[in-house]
Amino acid sequence: MGEDQERPGIPIYIDDSEPEIDDPAHSSEKSYWFPANNISIKLATCLESIRDIQRLLAILAKQDDPSSDKRVVKIMATPLYSLASGVRDIFNDLQGNAKEYGQLKDGQRRQINSRLPKYLEAIPLQDGALRTIRDKISSHVDRDVFTGDPRKVWGLVELDLQLEWLRITVDELMFLLSLDAYAWTRESGHPEIFRLMSVDGVQVDLNLEKKAIVGVTMVRSPKYYIAKKVEEVATLYAKVKSKRG
Repeated sequence: MGEDQERPGIPIYIDDSEPEIDDPAHSSEKSYWFPANNISIKLATCLESIRDIQRLLAILAKQDDPSSDKRVVKIMATPLYSLASGVRDIFNDLQGNAKEYGQLKDGQRRQINSRLPKYLEAIPLQDGALRTIRDKISSHVDRDVFTGDPRKVWGLVELDLQLEWLRITVDELMFLLSLDAYAWTRESGHPEIFRLMSVDGVQVDLNLEKKAIVGVTMVRSPKYYIAKKVEEVATLYAKVKSKRG
């Protein structure tokens, strides 16, 4: 190649638009992100529960005495249990498949190892009120509840308890969200181009036919979308909590 011949390079772009992760309850858009590795699928599962919890908190926030609407509170037990389980599953993935996340620092691994047992102790995923509510009267109605006094199970439906479990779970979710372990993809508009974000904030366009990188875009990570949803839930949480005195 002659010195005067222009050397080809990879074009670099900037996309400053707000990221959105696909919501299956609504129509999709080409710009929406989808999970592209196993741990991101687990994170998207948590997002689905966050969306449901947000709607239920919005209902409770409009009421003068939100704790009195036990039917909404007991319904919230199902997405709350799913969210809490999803957070546990992400922790387990990071621990059990540590070789897949070589980018994590030693300090982050120590935090993962120390936070998980405390989290499992605080949230009753195996035995306790949250799972009992979910199993017996929330995700479906267990007829055995009505062979005796159903108020024994309904007595477990306490808004303050669920709010505390939500607070603990969201705190751990935000810690997990800070880790650079997730991968995302979205449509490129060209069948031969695969669009991937394996490093937060960097979208890479891969030409699968030529096996080459054809473009790099600096873009906000879809994790910002999840953080925004968590912030919206936190605002509603505060409104409901303020009505509890």
